[in-house]
Amino acid sequence: MPTVLSTLLSVHDLRCGDVGHTWDKRCLSSTLDYFLAVMTTTPRLFVPYYLISGILRGKGPSYLPQVLVASARSTLFMSVHATLHLLVLCIHDSLFGGINALGHMVGFSLSSFLAILIEPKQRRGALGLYMAQ
Repeated sequence: MPTVLSTLLSVHDLRCGDVGHTWDKRCLSSTLDYFLAVMTTTPRLFVPYYLISGILRGKGPSYLPQVLVASARSTLFMSVHATLHLLVLCIHDSLFGGINALGHMVGFSLSSFLAILIEPKQRRGALGLYMAQ
């Protein structure tokens, strides 16, 4: 057990720029770039998903506003989750001078928790299980 704990707590010589944002060494600008990239690409996933789901359930054209709202909410969820994960990784790196496994897991858990709060209550349980994988 002590070997496992020391492995989780040992700070590696990896920096957030080596692992999280390899395209830009600056944390704040890369985090903003990442947020904008995820916000512009994830609607391509969620809009068809909610449209096909509505069609399979027999919803008519009046379902389109709900598709847009659900897609926007899920896009914001994914964008906040990804961006907070990168931001927490950068904060951990600046505080401890490197990245360790425990800090990475805590950052991922924190970003997952905060992002799940964006989604409706009936989806939070399933998303919590999905994020815990």
